[in-house]
Amino acid sequence: MNKFARNNNTHKKYEEKKAVLIVGEGKNTEKIYFNQYKKSKKFNKVSITVKSAGNTTDASGIVKYACNLQERHDKEIFEKIFCVIDMDVTAKDKTVENNFTKAKVLAKKCKIDLIISMPCIELWFLLHFKFYNKPETNCKNIIDELMEFEKNYSKSESNLEKIDFYNKYSDNLIIAIDNAKKLDSKNNYKYKEVYPVTYIYKIIEAIERFENTKKKI
Repeated sequence: MNKFARNNNTHKKYEEKKAVLIVGEGKNTEKIYFNQYKKSKKFNKVSITVKSAGNTTDASGIVKYACNLQERHDKEIFEKIFCVIDMDVTAKDKTVENNFTKAKVLAKKCKIDLIISMPCIELWFLLHFKFYNKPETNCKNIIDELMEFEKNYSKSESNLEKIDFYNKYSDNLIIAIDNAKKLDSKNNYKYKEVYPVTYIYKIIEAIERFENTKKKI
């Protein structure tokens, strides 16, 4: 019996759910946002676990943390594992480039999906309001643009909790997804090309797909 099941009924209920793990860097922005998403939707067919990788902020460290979590569980427990990574660095930084290369190799080995945001997750938030495709941008630029629409935005944990971004702007989610896909088709993340791109939408679509899949008879 699966170690998470207490009896046949709960075992059956657990089996019907697709388990998804989302791991972000040590900053709490990603964790707070996806926990808001998780609580708001109240999924019946998906079990979502959201973790922050301790004090780790580099790509390979985040992926390694996720791999270790996977190893401590039953190999079949997570249907999907996502590592959310901000790339708010200069493309000329060889240390960061090498680190990201290591992250890709480890992610492939552990069957983890890398969810990149260039420069940062705030791009995903900004795309709820407008399409943004300026090259050589940085996270400060993005946050300045974002504050035109959400003037109280800041990365502080208390502020992020108070704003409750997912619920406050959930009506704009389709706009954000469409804008992110436009960036994806135009730019498609390449390390040496510092153009804005975010794959956050891929997490949302994967979870929604799991939730809306009809049970086979």
